[in-house]
Amino acid sequence: MKNAAASHAGIGRAVFATRLNLSIQAAVMSFWLGAVPCFFLPYILWFNGATDREIDIVRVAAVARYAEPDIRSKWEIRDSTGHYKTIEAITDDGQRARSLKPAQVRQALNKEWSAVDEFHWYFILSMILPFIGYLVVWLILQRIGERNMEDKRIRGAREVVSQTELDRMVRLKDGGQYKLAEVTLPASAPMTGILMQGAQGSGKSLVIHDLMQQVFAKKRKSVIYDQSGEFFRAYFRPGKDYFFNPALVGSVPWSIFSELKYVYDADTFAHAFLPPKGGVVHGASAFFEDAARALFSVMLLRLAKYGAIDTRDIAKAIFEMPDDEMEKLIEKSVASSAVGGDSKGQRQGVISSIAIYLNGLKAVQPGNWSIRDFLESDDDARFFILGTDDTRAMFSPLYRLILASAFAMISAKQEIVHEDRYWFFLDEVHTLGDIKLDEHLATLRKFGVSIVSGIQSDSQYWSSMGKDRGDTVMNCFNTVLMLRMNEASMMERAAKRLGKVEMETVSQNQALAVNEMRDGAGVNIQDHEKWLIMPSEIGGLDSCTGFLKLVGSYPAAKVDYRHWLPSKGRWGRAYVEKFAAIQDTPERDPSFVIERNWAAGSVDPLVKISEAVKAASEDDSATDQDLAAEAEKVGSQAIGGQELRPEAQEKTVVVTAPEQTNAASMMINNLLGRE
Repeated sequence: MKNAAASHAGIGRAVFATRLNLSIQAAVMSFWLGAVPCFFLPYILWFNGATDREIDIVRVAAVARYAEPDIRSKWEIRDSTGHYKTIEAITDDGQRARSLKPAQVRQALNKEWSAVDEFHWYFILSMILPFIGYLVVWLILQRIGERNMEDKRIRGAREVVSQTELDRMVRLKDGGQYKLAEVTLPASAPMTGILMQGAQGSGKSLVIHDLMQQVFAKKRKSVIYDQSGEFFRAYFRPGKDYFFNPALVGSVPWSIFSELKYVYDADTFAHAFLPPKGGVVHGASAFFEDAARALFSVMLLRLAKYGAIDTRDIAKAIFEMPDDEMEKLIEKSVASSAVGGDSKGQRQGVISSIAIYLNGLKAVQPGNWSIRDFLESDDDARFFILGTDDTRAMFSPLYRLILASAFAMISAKQEIVHEDRYWFFLDEVHTLGDIKLDEHLATLRKFGVSIVSGIQSDSQYWSSMGKDRGDTVMNCFNTVLMLRMNEASMMERAAKRLGKVEMETVSQNQALAVNEMRDGAGVNIQDHEKWLIMPSEIGGLDSCTGFLKLVGSYPAAKVDYRHWLPSKGRWGRAYVEKFAAIQDTPERDPSFVIERNWAAGSVDPLVKISEAVKAASEDDSATDQDLAAEAEKVGSQAIGGQELRPEAQEKTVVVTAPEQTNAASMMINNLLGRE
């Protein structure tokens, strides 16, 4: 401290003296307001209830106690009329004695001595009550001081409560059937969206596991988007449940055509399969995206009318159908203006916008399984959309299609139930892109749709669907569990969700003076706004601890479920062991494996094609189409013949000799009556 007006010791003296003086004043007040009144109170009560004779008896007893035992005296007490009478005693010889010793007085008043015994109890009470009175006044002064030093809420968010207190509040008001992190959820909470948000390893999956088990116990219809397979391995029941991932053995043969019931379903699927990109898209990009969706919708609808069943048929039609046949198929539709006619370049641009998403459709096994039938069946079967890191890029469009179909089917039924009937657990849902969660949460809750999601950061929504759309989706989840977060801006956004509060804050100041009599302490009261929970508190949370904000007017609560985890010295099984895997992820479909056989002295196909193009280019009359045709011819011969290696075979990109028959073209020809 530079240029200090007082030393640390001097300041300490002033602070100590001030505290001591104020404490002494409080002690003096406690004595005069507590101890002294309580000392006299028993005597006042006794005097008010005793007769004059009882008072005189107690007075005589008090005097006799301290008088000389051998001295005789006259003792007077009042009678029932209020006149003083001398106490007399009958001696052994029958004489009346008026001068009595103290012991004789006790014998003479033996029948009325109970008044003295009663007074003894009041006397003892007068010795005890002052301590109680002193303590009571001291505690009152202390409480007054504490209350005046407490910050008081004026308006804004309510103070954070414990999870036990929040659970009690919900159960008393509108408690439902489910719990989240051991807090009872309001009855309306499942249908208004539940979100778990936190960094990796913060405990999101454990809460989802626990909620899943509660839902399964109620035998509710459940659709689980499981991007890592964690929930599949824990809860899939072979022979009863279903899963979808064409790259895994046992996947359902989903048919997009079986999902179609109304004409407008095709438009819904087109937007799910080819969702608009985040932000605003202008110009040619916007045209090709819209045209691609129109083409997909029209072809899906026309193929369905012609009896198509297998999902892969739409991919075959787009990839393999000749231009004239495609033009005939989509004629007199919204797609014909963009794809039909002589605009070949425009047609190719539109088809290219779709083609990058069609690999997944081509891989779906043939069949007619539909999620529509799954949701309408009267059982508690579960449907897992099973993702893996290496197949996500290929099948994400299909996952969006399936979810869009499920939501469309529920909406079309228009069956208002106002209770949870269908549960959608969508972990890391941002990996699917924009599936219109905000619309589904707003419109499907009255049909019993409950959506549960878990994400690591709201910025994941921003990257997949744009900031505005991401914020909109985040705001549609009314119940949020916020766990540990690592990024500063994310902590601040979470703190904003919990809210701010306007507080009346109290602070102390210390007045220092050379004269001890002028030392003093003061209290300042100010109004200001503050965070309900500081952002840094959210960043410093332990795993399996967080803040829970429920739908409605309930306050936020600090939740802690670390006792679910295994710990040293604990007997019995840890709670998390209930979530352990009971099976493995299904085996990979071997038809997806690429087999390469390199032969000694083999020739690279690219070299052969390059040589053929070079030779054709030396011909001055050769056009670009001639060069392309020559390259295609040589490539087909090389791949289909004996001399070139490698030979590669896979399910979705088949590098073998071209098929002799175009299945999609044959189907369309037959449908259109052409030869």
